[in-house]
Amino acid sequence: IDPGSARSWAGLADCYTILGCWGYESPHKSYPKARAAAERALELDDTLSEAHVSLAVGKKDYYWDWVGAEQGYRRALELSPSNVMARQWYAEYLSCLGRHSEAIAEAERARLLDPLALVVAALVVTLRAHWARIAVRVGGSWIAASGLLMLGWSMRGS
Repeated sequence: IDPGSARSWAGLADCYTILGCWGYESPHKSYPKARAAAERALELDDTLSEAHVSLAVGKKDYYWDWVGAEQGYRRALELSPSNVMARQWYAEYLSCLGRHSEAIAEAERARLLDPLALVVAALVVTLRAHWARIAVRVGGSWIAASGLLMLGWSMRGS
């Protein structure tokens, strides 16, 4: 790592975040490292959108600092409106807070910026399916079901 490169520190922060998020390292070890790396990136260049995103993700996922996370995502998007990862992770944040229509709109913006990104396309589909409310007849009653339940129900076979 180039110790003078803010972009390198932001990338390192993302690596530590993924290690903790996906279970390759204890979150109690990885997220503090991710935060330190993101803060170092911001010390070097506080206009680097990616560094703000890196810090915001940890604030959301590990520290549960919802206000700080939102401020970080918004700052990242202010600095670089075309930052697809910022839009993707901000959409996930919005969904966590129950702000589903905003989450879907943000994910759609990310998809328009990078239509070939499979992770973004999957997020759009997941958000739309998860929050769709569909009436399903089970036995003699109508119930509201999520889009994912409806998808499973439709694929059950006859």
